[in-house]
Amino acid sequence: MELAQKMRERDEASAPTVGDRVAYVMVKGVHGSKNYEKSEDPLYVLQNNIPIDYQFYLNNQIKQPLLRLFEPILKQAELTLFSGEHTRNIFVAPKG
Repeated sequence: MELAQKMRERDEASAPTVGDRVAYVMVKGVHGSKNYEKSEDPLYVLQNNIPIDYQFYLNNQIKQPLLRLFEPILKQAELTLFSGEHTRNIFVAPKG
């Protein structure tokens, strides 16, 4: 509903109508933002180079299902799968 309103404010002609399915992606927002505040139209995100909240997708689409799957097998599935050397983040600054 919030996203449909944002889309309507940007372009009334292409805004979704009642009953339409609205595709969305989660974008980075202010820490503590509500999910409805971070949802955005995928085309708008592409056109405006808005960063996607990859951490949201890792936690909600990958981590939680994997924990449910491996918890009966691994005693400490979260510690085994999501911590340790294999989870380090390395940032390489672009040249130039």
